[in-house]
Amino acid sequence: METGYDIIFFWVARMILMTEYLLEDKPFETVYLHGMIRDKDGRKMSKSLGNLYTLQDLAGKDFVPLALRYFFLGTSYRKPINFTWEALNAAQTALVKLWKHCLELPAPACEVLAPYIKNFEEAIYDDLNMAKALAVVWKLLESKEDASKKAATLFHMDKVFGLDLANARTQLSNLENLKKENLRDNMTNLELV
Repeated sequence: METGYDIIFFWVARMILMTEYLLEDKPFETVYLHGMIRDKDGRKMSKSLGNLYTLQDLAGKDFVPLALRYFFLGTSYRKPINFTWEALNAAQTALVKLWKHCLELPAPACEVLAPYIKNFEEAIYDDLNMAKALAVVWKLLESKEDASKKAATLFHMDKVFGLDLANARTQLSNLENLKKENLRDNMTNLELV
């Protein structure tokens, strides 16, 4: 589940309690936190203000949901995030670049690179500093380390990020298919097909 810190007490806690009570099961294993989302004018995004976007809105503009996750990872969950299409585009561009790096890596080794894991964990333990943790990823990719150990380390880190790096080829294909589908839909709407 992905949520803003501002509703944990009111909504997330209730979801957990009610689901465990009614179904006697945990509703989700992982909770990803992000800061309050604001629009380009700094107003809180909400249905009542009419400045809210859905995942369908994002897909209609050629954005994959994981681009939104990457966008959220770029800032602290304690700080508000100003959502703009430009910022989301930058996040998706970085994510695509990351996926393409993954395609160049060989099969992962059994051994991870301990110094990078240490720096990664220090960033995580620094109040979930995900932007700093992402910087460790980019430093790893730019390093001259053994490529199979890089892959193992990167995929280990992705257990926290949830960016599906091990399936980069599929994710890039999904993005291309989304763009083709949107192009076809736009041409159909213009009666060009």
